[in-house]
Amino acid sequence: MTHVNRVDICSHKKFFAVGNDWGLVELFASPNDDSSKSKAYRGHSEHVTNVKFGDTHVFSAGGYDQCIMQWKRS
Repeated sequence: MTHVNRVDICSHKKFFAVGNDWGLVELFASPNDDSSKSKAYRGHSEHVTNVKFGDTHVFSAGGYDQCIMQWKRS
């Protein structure tokens, strides 16, 4: 069983986003190692089924809540 549902990397290959079973979108620096910490953003009520980088935003889709969120990149 996995808790990571989807991963996407930005076009510059500096960050990647993870959608997980706890309703979080997590951003990691790329590359990273076991000691790397993420920045986690909560918006979905349950699992995140998809994440995708855009030019200025990260988009996420929720499972049970059936919502699409956009997260502004800065």
